[in-house]
Amino acid sequence: MQQANQTLINKPHTTKWHFIFATVSIFAPVWALAHPGHANDLTHNAFYMGLIHPFTGIDHLLAMLTTGLWVALTMTSRLQQASTLTAFLVAMLIGSVLSMQGTHLPAVEPLILLSLLVFGLLVATAVRLPNWIAFGITAFFALFHGFAHGHDMPAQAQAMGYIGGFLIGTLALLFAGTYAGQTLRPHASWAIRTGGALVAAYGVTLLGFA
Repeated sequence: MQQANQTLINKPHTTKWHFIFATVSIFAPVWALAHPGHANDLTHNAFYMGLIHPFTGIDHLLAMLTTGLWVALTMTSRLQQASTLTAFLVAMLIGSVLSMQGTHLPAVEPLILLSLLVFGLLVATAVRLPNWIAFGITAFFALFHGFAHGHDMPAQAQAMGYIGGFLIGTLALLFAGTYAGQTLRPHASWAIRTGGALVAAYGVTLLGFA
């Protein structure tokens, strides 16, 4: 019994170290690729540019973090959480490929800003949606985020490296939001919902200037 209790006590610390290890593993390529020796390697540079792209736009960053918060706050099934995050990534991939092929999508920027309002409200209200609706909303807005990422690919960049980079960067933000939500949900769900309301308000403000 004492050993079992000790295991329960140590479990949060184990989870914490697993998260730290995963984060270091995700960002290790950034440190490696930042080395000057890779400056002339288009593949490495493309991966690096893709990796940092989700972090350089406040609209992308907030949308991905808020999606993770929403997943953690309203979805108790690990399968549903994983499926929703996967839907985000797959839709981003499709959107980026459409953009690189020269496909036209209407109202890309307004819909990206609208995603802040929608995901922010979903977090603020903590609404639980049927799986197919949650997947549909997630994939719809992620498609436009991916389209914008593809449009912003630097000239002469290697497409596969760039796509791989921004998918990993996106996954890191989704995981960060989900981890924060899972950590705060038991004791401070109000903080998550307040954050969602602020993101929604920010989205409304940006839409007003769009």
